[in-house]
Order: sequence, then C-alpha cells, then structure tokens
Amino acid sequence: MAVTLHLTTLDGRQLQCHPQAMRQLLIHLDTLDAQCRSLGVTPVSEFIDLTDLEWQEVMDLAAADAEPPAIDPETGCGYAIEDMEWLSVGSGMVTFEALAAHLQHNPLAENTGSRDSLLKELQQCLEILAPLESLGLYFNLTARD
Repeated sequence: MAVTLHLTTLDGRQLQCHPQAMRQLLIHLDTLDAQCRSLGVTPVSEFIDLTDLEWQEVMDLAAADAEPPAIDPETGCGYAIEDMEWLSVGSGMVTFEALAAHLQHNPLAENTGSRDSLLKELQQCLEILAPLESLGLYFNLTARD
C-alpha cells in the first residue's frame, strides 16, 4: 500500500482535496514532527486524517456479498465530512511557516535536493492556506492509498 498525503480544505460544506501529493511531508514526517516539537508548534502528524484509509480497510474486510455502503454526496465516499478530522487553517499556517523558516536556514540531515523539494511542498501548503486563514476555515492532510 502506497500511502500519500493530500492537502484538503473545508469551506462550510464544500471540501476540496488538492491533487498534488505531499510526498516529502510523508517521507520526512518523523524528522518534521521532532522539529515541530523543538519549535513549539503543532506536529505535522497531527494534521493527518486517516478516515479514507480506515474506510478502505473496512471495505476490504467486508464480505463480498455485503451491501455496499451509501455514498455521501458531499465527500463522494462512504463517510461524511463530520467523520473526518479537521484543524484550523491558522494552526497549519503556524506550523508550515515555522518549518519553512527553519529549513531555509538549517538543512536536513539528508541531501539538499530533498530539502528543496520539502520546502517547495511547504510553500505550496502556505500558498493554498494563506487566503483561507482570515476566513476561519479548516484543513487536513488526507491520507490516501
């Protein structure tokens, strides 16, 4: 199973899962979480929503002859918006800004190319979330298979 993370935003009852997979955030998750703790900000792993993976696991375990679940019209899946974990865009902005600033001045133990790719993903998150922050909206990093 190749899990990917996707930035998903929620505006009222409208959710938008951004297509760009956040591969570097997932690859460096442990390192980023440790850095978040030292910076005093929310760890990236706390932004991850596992609802889709859990739903897929339930579907895999369900008997083949079981009645398929009703599809939620808002999510297009067998679960609703309320089943997902949502965090304030502001908390994500604080974390992503702190990590981006730290990485610009302190390279990862890994290679520079990896740092540059990670910074690019953090910048993408910031660009998507920045206009939503003042609106008091919500987001998560949706884990998908």
